[in-house]
Amino acid sequence: MSLKPRRVDFDNTWLQLLETVEGIITCGRVERSVWNDRFSDVYALCVAYPEPLGDRLYSETKQFLENHVEKLYQVTYYLVFFTQELMGGGEENLLTCYHRHWQQFSKGSTFLNQLYGQVFLIQQGLHLPQPALWAIILRIQQGLHLPQPALWASILSSTGAPPSSTSSMGNYLNAQFIKKQKYSEADINYGGFGFDHTEQMLEIGELALDTWKRLMIMLLKDTLQRLILEEIHRDHCGHSVNYSVLHGVINSLVTVEEYKKQAPLKLYEDLFETTFLRETGRYYHQEALKLLDVCTCSEYMEKASGCIHSAVIYSVIQKLNEEDLRSRKFLHPSSYSKVKRECEQRMIADHLQFLHGECREMVQKEKRQEGEETGYIGGEEGEEDMDFRVPVKFVESMLEIHMKYLELIQIVFNGDKQFAGALDKACAAAINYKSNPKAICKFPEWVAKYCDSLLKKSTKGISESEIDDKLSRSITVFKYLDDKDVFQRFYARMLAKRLIYAQSQSMDAEEAMINRLKQACGYEFTNKLHRMFTDMTISTDLNSKFDDFLKKEDIGLGVNFSILVLQVGQGNNKLGWMVFLSQSLLTVSDNADSVGQCRQCQTVQTVSDSADSVRQCRQCQTAGAWPIGQSNLPSFAIPQQLETSVRRFEQFYNESFNGRKLTWMHSLCSAELKLSYLKKPYFVTMGMFHMALLLPFNSADSLNIKDFLETSQLPKKELVKHLQALRETKVVTTEALRETKVITTEDEEIGENTVFYLNMNYSNKRTKFKIVTAFQKETQQEVEHTHMAVDEDRKMYLQAAIVRIMKARKILKHNILIQEVISQSRTRFTPSVSMIKKCIESLIEKQYIERTPNTTDEYSYVA
Repeated sequence: MSLKPRRVDFDNTWLQLLETVEGIITCGRVERSVWNDRFSDVYALCVAYPEPLGDRLYSETKQFLENHVEKLYQVTYYLVFFTQELMGGGEENLLTCYHRHWQQFSKGSTFLNQLYGQVFLIQQGLHLPQPALWAIILRIQQGLHLPQPALWASILSSTGAPPSSTSSMGNYLNAQFIKKQKYSEADINYGGFGFDHTEQMLEIGELALDTWKRLMIMLLKDTLQRLILEEIHRDHCGHSVNYSVLHGVINSLVTVEEYKKQAPLKLYEDLFETTFLRETGRYYHQEALKLLDVCTCSEYMEKASGCIHSAVIYSVIQKLNEEDLRSRKFLHPSSYSKVKRECEQRMIADHLQFLHGECREMVQKEKRQEGEETGYIGGEEGEEDMDFRVPVKFVESMLEIHMKYLELIQIVFNGDKQFAGALDKACAAAINYKSNPKAICKFPEWVAKYCDSLLKKSTKGISESEIDDKLSRSITVFKYLDDKDVFQRFYARMLAKRLIYAQSQSMDAEEAMINRLKQACGYEFTNKLHRMFTDMTISTDLNSKFDDFLKKEDIGLGVNFSILVLQVGQGNNKLGWMVFLSQSLLTVSDNADSVGQCRQCQTVQTVSDSADSVRQCRQCQTAGAWPIGQSNLPSFAIPQQLETSVRRFEQFYNESFNGRKLTWMHSLCSAELKLSYLKKPYFVTMGMFHMALLLPFNSADSLNIKDFLETSQLPKKELVKHLQALRETKVVTTEALRETKVITTEDEEIGENTVFYLNMNYSNKRTKFKIVTAFQKETQQEVEHTHMAVDEDRKMYLQAAIVRIMKARKILKHNILIQEVISQSRTRFTPSVSMIKKCIESLIEKQYIERTPNTTDEYSYVA
């Protein structure tokens, strides 16, 4: 075969070519020799001299394809028409006839595209090295069809052609002539001139598909759509259908436009998918109504058997699975998710009210199998009775319920967000429950007490890992609290007691819990708690320095004297320091000449800075780290056994920190005494006031109220309270004499002439025990005081928030200001609107903000 252009008689050549093209398009038998000859003819027409005949070849091929498709349409239409007239019901044969013609035409158009495509490969071969070109021609003359890319690569590699030539030939099918005439994508999208899309040239394979679409599909579209939907409906009803025919017809709607780069599925979606989804939704809506008429929720979602139109009603889950399988048999993959979504909408989402009504009972009765089938939708959580009598039982019961239903949601409902949200709402409602709006919610206090019970040394029978796990889980309950600031107050007070009296189970556990709270609410929430730990560290260092001071001065105190120096609030804009002496061990003996040795002591005092106003302003930012008040401190005379220790410590402290004034807080001190006058020694831990009341018995057998007042200098009411505690432990006994004035106590009345004696017959199974001080006991008055302090803190917090907002916004409407204040405060507590209004009025009085003139609901910031 010569590659040189020559003169060609188009009419004769086309007649020969037409016969072969007809055989190819109808999938007839074409001899190899004929194929090769027609291949040469096509090439000769494309490179004809003096003018290429590619345009005419394209037009004739297009005309042939149109005539051929028109004949197929007529055959299909009239065949069905006559069948219907003569035999009746022949329209259902149209899909079969269409499918048969489509299978033949689509396969033939592929072969035809190869015939025309090889021509352009040869034309591209004009630019190849001569050995490679002749190798390709030789293969074709031997009767081979178009080689695969690997074969082309082997040909080129054997002849020394560069690798880039392979990709060039593979990418230029139909490219020499037709692609040069086609509009580019840029021309179509951004071209500034108008053109008709139907007039642009297509590759031969694309031309065949486009012809089929125009002259077959578009003419039969209504009939095809109706018949396809009818067949699918027959499949819904359980009748047999020809799956291969149905799939082939639907797939033809996709194939005819697959070559398009933009919207290749438009015909499929417009002609079939949109209507199909609508009809599918309508069918499943009717099915759902039928099921609801005869089924409960469980039967509806699981399985219901009943006769409706002599058909078995299958479960919703079964129907959804069947429809998913059906869509994979017939439809394009892009429709799978759309069909599933439509079915779920009609059978489940449209009936949420009915399903929600049954979900409560399912969850309460833990019908897991039934609940698993309703996992597509959200619902409400059930509630269980809980015992609120004790904090530990409350928190653990709440955690048990939360874990139970959380597991239910994860396993049964696949972690559905609506169910998880319902669980959160239910837990929040239970944890923040109030019998009436004005009542105080006790649950923040209970959560703090639960944490305190775990962190105290008194916790027994629980390993450190179990304690850590329970503390981690307690954060779950904490996050549901609305009044987190109430929890913070109680937790800080309990933490202070644990640190002061060395009752913490583990300092690592304490710090880990504070870090969890910081992660939940931020650094500001735990700032004071962190500073309490800092003070403990500083106090340890201070003890070491004090010991060095005593050694340097060669001073012996006679007691082991250690202290805790802690920051406390001391009033308006002042900083206090609280100093704790550790436990003191003294011996109370029946020998009058021996007081005994003081081995250890604990005392408390505060230190005030007499700094200037600038320093006070800085200190005010850190004041109040320890929630211990210093107002109304009782008068007290330090026992002689401790005077030297206290005086030496004050000397050391004043030398180390110039300008600070120490104030001792004896009511928070504790001491340990050894009772050596009994048959066996006892070691008793008690408060400083208890110690001061027992030490005088070293030199006296009996004492009355007057004696105690003289030695301790305590107020009478405070004195009676501590004497009562000693009498209740039976360490001392009383003998009532003539009473001139009666002071009522919880048990027996103690008068001014009541005489106290050491109980020389005292006996106890434990050789070590504790007399609890008033500070260590949780009283109702203290709880009320804590809530009052929270209210005051809230007012200050809200006023600060209002000032911040107004300073940033300058002018703001009343309702917007209320909403922004609530939004900023929600992480700590939920403020009432009335409280916010009172804070606004207070700031107006203080001239931080003012009402905008001529308005009643707008405020402006006063610089």
